[in-house]
Amino acid sequence: MTNAYINVTDGVKRVMGKTTLYKKLLGMITTSDAFSRFKDAYNQKDLTTCSNIAHEIKGMSGNLALTLLFETSNKIMLKTKTEMITVEEFFEFESIWVKTLDVINETVSTLV
Repeated sequence: MTNAYINVTDGVKRVMGKTTLYKKLLGMITTSDAFSRFKDAYNQKDLTTCSNIAHEIKGMSGNLALTLLFETSNKIMLKTKTEMITVEEFFEFESIWVKTLDVINETVSTLV
């Protein structure tokens, strides 16, 4: 399964073909509080923490081939090194986070 949000083939390759491990790691993202912490930092206008958490999300999503979340978190991470993101950028990031979690939940149920 490949779409704008996830590339399962690439993700499974990244864990040396271990589908069960890939499912477990995807499940860990669905319970992560990373975006909640990002939102708190954003509301406090804490650039450093925003950038650090965006970097954390970028790493998780890159390792698991969550394509759109990886691209977006990288963009957010780079921007928050020097300036705060706009409200529109925040809501785009949040929307992609939520949709990615939905796609993960759908995907995990189909992996064997």
